[in-house]
Amino acid sequence: MKYKINDIVLVKSRRSPAMEPVHVKLIKKVVVKRGKGSQEDWPGYTGWHAILTKKKEVEILRKRWCIPYSYPDDIETFIYEEEIIKKL
Repeated sequence: MKYKINDIVLVKSRRSPAMEPVHVKLIKKVVVKRGKGSQEDWPGYTGWHAILTKKKEVEILRKRWCIPYSYPDDIETFIYEEEIIKKL
């Protein structure tokens, strides 16, 4: 699926499977191509700079998961495109 700037999407963290999905607004797309290093090759990835859109979700992330967000000032995050569950 093609996503674009200002899309609102539901995201599930791949680092913490127990964490509930959150709503984010996509801001800027980042595409990093595969790289060849001297000792190992680096995989490419596609991701987005995004902002959390729901105050209640920000509070849950801060209280339950100890992620230091503060709504509405500090809610920017980075997500990988494969973490997107669906576009809303």
